Amino acid sequence: MNPVSKKVPRKRRVVAKPPRNVSGQTNEQNVRPNQRHPFAKCTFDETEERINFVARLIGVKRATKGEIHEQCFLQYRVSWRQADRYMARAKLRLLEWSRKTREDATAEAVAFNESILRSASSSTREKQDAQRELNEIFGIYSPKNFRVGDPNGKPIEPVIAPSVTFVLPDNGRNK
Repeated sequence: MNPVSKKVPRKRRVVAKPPRNVSGQTNEQNVRPNQRHPFAKCTFDETEERINFVARLIGVKRATKGEIHEQCFLQYRVSWRQADRYMARAKLRLLEWSRKTREDATAEAVAFNESILRSASSSTREKQDAQRELNEIFGIYSPKNFRVGDPNGKPIEPVIAPSVTFVLPDNGRNK
């Protein structure tokens, strides 16, 4: 028998165990058409608890995006995309909790970066990063002026299309 023509039986898909919510109970499983795995939709309270958890990771522990993805997967069994949604809502929640205005946050960032520049113990790399951050804050890297035109400074004239006339032959059908 030719080994190439030999049929190999297909493996059956193993359905994942239903995920559990925070309280340890299994929610009703929902499966959408063309979806591989069932999902359990968490309650409003569970969502709020997850957002607060991610906010603590961002605000207190200063966790990186990858660490937050890992923690969300380990604790709640959610995808990286859902963890990103939690991060976006957690950042908004941190803004609410801090009660800072944009001007206050900018003043804090400027003061912090200036303290790094003044510090004798800061490395050259840290000072360069602080200066780069200050340049971003003050908009030094933004364009100075905007000019639309050719290299000689003349404004670009609009292109006007010539008028076009369509002539349809009389084929005798409308008589």
